[in-house]
Amino acid sequence: MIEEYLKKRHSDESSSASSAESLSSSSSSNSSSRSRSSRKHQFIKKNQKSIKMQSKNQLLKTYASLDKMKQKYLQKIGYTDQDNPYGDKNLAKSLIWKSKLDEKGLNGISEHDLKEKLDDMLKEIEKLKSQRQKKQEEKIKLEEEKNRLNKERQMENYKQWIDNEDAFFEKVEKLRPLIRIQQQRELPFDKFVRICCIYKGQIGHQKQLEQIMHNPSQFIKNLGHEAQKVILNESKKQFAIEIDNKSNFQDYWASIISIAQAEVEWREQREKDPKCPKFGIQSEFKQDIKKMFQGKSREGLDELEGEINQMLNYGAEYKIDFDYWEKILKKLKVIKAKTILKNYYEVFCKELKYKSMRQDNQLVLDVGINTKDIQINVERNATEKQHYQIEIQEQTEYECVSPEPVDCDDYILENDDLKQLTDQRVTILTEFLNNAKVELEKQQLKKKKEKEKEKEKHIGKQNKLPDFSIPNNRKLEDIVEGLDILAQQMFEYERSKPLEEDEVYFNEVVPQRQEPSWGQKYKLKRPQYFNRVKMGFDWNMYNKTHYDVDNPPPKTIQGYKFNVFYPDLIDKTQAPKYTLETCENPDYCIIRFIAGPPYEDLAFQILCKEWDYSDRMGFKSVFSRGILHLWFNFKKPRYRR
Repeated sequence: MIEEYLKKRHSDESSSASSAESLSSSSSSNSSSRSRSSRKHQFIKKNQKSIKMQSKNQLLKTYASLDKMKQKYLQKIGYTDQDNPYGDKNLAKSLIWKSKLDEKGLNGISEHDLKEKLDDMLKEIEKLKSQRQKKQEEKIKLEEEKNRLNKERQMENYKQWIDNEDAFFEKVEKLRPLIRIQQQRELPFDKFVRICCIYKGQIGHQKQLEQIMHNPSQFIKNLGHEAQKVILNESKKQFAIEIDNKSNFQDYWASIISIAQAEVEWREQREKDPKCPKFGIQSEFKQDIKKMFQGKSREGLDELEGEINQMLNYGAEYKIDFDYWEKILKKLKVIKAKTILKNYYEVFCKELKYKSMRQDNQLVLDVGINTKDIQINVERNATEKQHYQIEIQEQTEYECVSPEPVDCDDYILENDDLKQLTDQRVTILTEFLNNAKVELEKQQLKKKKEKEKEKEKHIGKQNKLPDFSIPNNRKLEDIVEGLDILAQQMFEYERSKPLEEDEVYFNEVVPQRQEPSWGQKYKLKRPQYFNRVKMGFDWNMYNKTHYDVDNPPPKTIQGYKFNVFYPDLIDKTQAPKYTLETCENPDYCIIRFIAGPPYEDLAFQILCKEWDYSDRMGFKSVFSRGILHLWFNFKKPRYRR
């Protein structure tokens, strides 16, 4: 508008000026034109200033009204200049960006348009705020969920840790008595642990525990007060372990707890009152109580216990003496515990008797021994022994001799010992016979495939199976002689196997140092053996530089193979062992084989070098079928300049 007005004004003035110029003279026209042009410029400047002032005032008014509207909207949202997520202290004031408005031509924008634009901006702000709040809420929920999962995981780990800890302590409680037994620190309570293991079948029968198994209550009664407390506390732990494992031996430990608890309580009462009777029952009532319990089984005792408990629970109706029946109930629990332990022992004795009968029958079937003939031989030996004792008694009738006391467990009856040895030898030899037949069949199949007849003949001679036949006689002495023949045949069969390449025989025995402690009890027997030495060339760096295949170095000992026979060992549970000892020559040492009765120690002198214990290099240490195999090679030394 202003520019159009100025253009029209300028065109009118120019037309009037041109007409005046044509009328006036040249001198007057120049001066008048200058004054008019200056007036024109002054007028234009004044109009432009007034227009700018008007537009500026109009914008200020609109922005002032917008500031008021903005404050209202900010109050609705909850933002202030001091509290807003943008950190703007002048949030309520409008920013006038003049250059930006000039560029976009928004200087003359109306107030209505600005309000609409401001509404859109505020709506967008509210939308962003709601989205931000949702994100924060979701983030808080995620953190809460993570914390909950972490807590659950920690609780599970804590429970698992507690379970592992309980399992560890349970294992320690189980192993503690076994460790004490192994380290020969056995407590009286450990004997009951061993008895429980015997009843479970984990270990074999032990004669030294026979008396405790027969009467465990008497064993607990003879102990001191502190030992009885230890049995009571340890039995409670074992009872808890049996409950956790859901074992069938819970009543075993419960019975020991009942007996030990009764003894501990009675000892404590005796300390307070030395004249106090056991269980607090007077002597005049003992016969009646004995008749009440006499001849009752475990089921009868259970029924009686239930009746007494019922009487104690409803005592007001029965009008009974509570003190009297509580004492009887304590006595009943102890008698019931003794009955349970007695039942355990009786069942074990039946199983033990059945096993021994089955072993005797198996011996008769395998060897062909008639039990009547054995009995006749045993009776004959017994009568001869009796005559011999009578003769000795007549000779020493007027002598007074006090023999040294001995432990009966260290000695075995001659007939029982002979029978046990026969049984053991038969089982070993029959097992060896079966294995030898299988091995012979394999070798015979191998012979058929080989082409060279000389090797076939050689292998046939070397591996010809001896006649492992037991003499068909009825006397026990003849059968023992037959077993000796079988043992010798077994040794000859193993010895007849051909030598491998670079092997030689080695049979230099070192004399025995001293007689073993059990030499007087058993007749010493020297074990049979066949040993071999492995020879070979050691192609180390030195020998490679100084020797070749045509001129080889001297052979050296590469290793040993020891095969020692122990077919008649008395204790089959303990395998023979070997030890290394020093000798006068530092280049050699002594290897000693120790097996136990009835075999004496066997020693050989070998090279003192480091052994190679790897299976890949041929190390073997096995005791099977009554033969100890010890094969080893030496480690190869490294040559260094």
